[in-house]
Amino acid sequence: MNIKEIESVGLKQLTGTTKDLINMGIWFLYETQYDKFPAAKYFLSADKKYYLLTDNGDVITSLSDYPVDLEYDTRIIFSDMPKFEPIKNFRRLWA
Repeated sequence: MNIKEIESVGLKQLTGTTKDLINMGIWFLYETQYDKFPAAKYFLSADKKYYLLTDNGDVITSLSDYPVDLEYDTRIIFSDMPKFEPIKNFRRLWA
């Protein structure tokens, strides 16, 4: 899985809260190409709801089930917003 950083202004239609949730790793945004919806550039996985988005963040459709035929290989995060930083000094205390 590749990670691509873009500026948050590129997806004007997404709220600041949505962008924060994406950068925190709670929701996930991916670049995609989906034959059933040619205008879809992004796929947003938010809790148990899924959305196909245009190149500026407009919702094309929402999906209640995960689209198993959807392909993506690049996760999107926002370069100009705070990001989730993984814990590098994690150590199991019970081992």
